[in-house]
Amino acid sequence: MSEFDNTIARDKEKKRAQFKTVSIIIAVSIVLFTLLYIGGKAIFSGMADDAGNGGASNERPTVAVDSETNAALREQAQAALSETRQQLNAVNEQPAFKAYLDAQYTELRERLDEALVAYTSTHYAEALEHLNSIQQQLTRAQQGYQSAYQDAYTQAKQAFNAGDIDSAQQANQRSLRLNPDYSPALALQNRIDVFDDVADLMRQVQIAMVENDLPKQQDALQQVLLLDSEHEEAREALRDVEQQLNEQAYATAIARAISFLDSGQLNQAESALNQASQLFSNRSEVNNLRMRIQTERTALELQAIEQQLAVFQAADEWPTVVMVANNALQKHPSHEPSQRALELGQTITQMQSAVNRYSSQPSRLSDLTVLQNAEQLLLSARVFTSLSGKLAAAVAELENVIEVANTPIDVLLISDNQTFVRVLGVGNVGTHAEYQFQLKPGVYQFEGRRSGYRSKIVTVTVTQSETPIEVRLAADERI
Repeated sequence: MSEFDNTIARDKEKKRAQFKTVSIIIAVSIVLFTLLYIGGKAIFSGMADDAGNGGASNERPTVAVDSETNAALREQAQAALSETRQQLNAVNEQPAFKAYLDAQYTELRERLDEALVAYTSTHYAEALEHLNSIQQQLTRAQQGYQSAYQDAYTQAKQAFNAGDIDSAQQANQRSLRLNPDYSPALALQNRIDVFDDVADLMRQVQIAMVENDLPKQQDALQQVLLLDSEHEEAREALRDVEQQLNEQAYATAIARAISFLDSGQLNQAESALNQASQLFSNRSEVNNLRMRIQTERTALELQAIEQQLAVFQAADEWPTVVMVANNALQKHPSHEPSQRALELGQTITQMQSAVNRYSSQPSRLSDLTVLQNAEQLLLSARVFTSLSGKLAAAVAELENVIEVANTPIDVLLISDNQTFVRVLGVGNVGTHAEYQFQLKPGVYQFEGRRSGYRSKIVTVTVTQSETPIEVRLAADERI
């Protein structure tokens, strides 16, 4: 015997008092099965003989034949029994549906017992017939039950939408009596319960509309939706009211932004514009005002930069002018005042640096080329001395240095009165035994020539001196 059969047997034992008839049949079936098994072929043959002799009875005893067909029927019946029991047990856990079935539920349970009897008697086809009938009846009952509470709800919803609250209440109560857990009916009941309060609030909305009081309309409509979240009329009206309130708030914020902007209060203007932007960010007024504010900010920033440049120029702080102009041009590359200030500052600082280098190394001016370069620099620098006192002072200092460099110094030539002497790059001195003349400070080459003698060159540095600088030169080496 299978585990499923054991389960059925245990269930039968528990219900022995209710199913005495079934127990007797089961016992008889077991005894009959045992007798048939013991009697074997003899009993079967005897029954066959009786039939052949024309016995009065046409009934045959049920014999459990282990055939493939019988096994398949048994398996189908077993599955159907399990499924049907589960379905009826599920009904038992649904009090509302069970109440709807009423006596029909008892009938279905009895028919299940009949199917059990047929199954335990190995009448599997009969058991399947009972079970299929139970499932079909249960399906029809479920469909009818569902239609009943849904139809009642539909009638209630239609009555509610038509404003017939009494009819809606009655129909919805029918739906909930059938299925107390039906969520659409529960939701509708909530709407029915607050209908009077909602109607009063909607009257307040109408009054507020006449008074053109948008905040009052908004408050009443919000209360409606708190009571009845499915009130579409209130939802649409609230959207319209909030749109109008937003438009008003937007217009106010834009007007404040323009007023602040016109008075030069850019931070306040931007704050007001941000409020407008939170309501409608893509409108042209917002974009145009934001551009105006940015333009004003840029103008003020450039004005501050120009003021800084003017202050540092007046203070003769040209390196700082260069720094400020550079920083400004990184953010505003096309700012012409910064470009001009940068060029002027770089020119003055570079000239001042060059002038200072010459002044700090006056000995370099002994080189005529260097001296000429220094004098050329002075010519260029003098153009800007009116703009920079520091540059003017540096130029004056270099002028003094150059003036000293250009002051002639006495030079005394001592020779043999036979050597012809000249200063290379300057001119001829002539043949002398002793001759005094003047040269500017610098480095000179003296050349002495004499027929039949090797020429001789000496280098002389001419510097400031209280006494004449002596130069001794005579070509005294024969060829």
